[in-house]
Amino acid sequence: MKRLVLATVTVIGIVVGAQVTAKADAPSNGCPAGYQLLSVATLTSEGYRVAAEVDSPTSGVLSHGQPGNGDGSVCGVQLGNRLTHFGLPFFNFIDDTLPASS
Repeated sequence: MKRLVLATVTVIGIVVGAQVTAKADAPSNGCPAGYQLLSVATLTSEGYRVAAEVDSPTSGVLSHGQPGNGDGSVCGVQLGNRLTHFGLPFFNFIDDTLPASS
């Protein structure tokens, strides 16, 4: 009987532990894991035009199904080692609109 109780407690502990570790924390800066928060003004001055379109609430570009929030920041992740025609890395830009952690 003690073995059955111990086995049951162990299984419950593993299941609860798996459920707790499976929950991901919300981002603190509005960007998903692997993306970095970037300044639209800096990106624009370097020659990137898409970042401003992604951030704009009126451009028609959607991130996560919503228009940009116009706060001057976007999330970006570098796409491989290829370079743009102006010599900088390719990026995937999305708006920084993921809910922040509390």
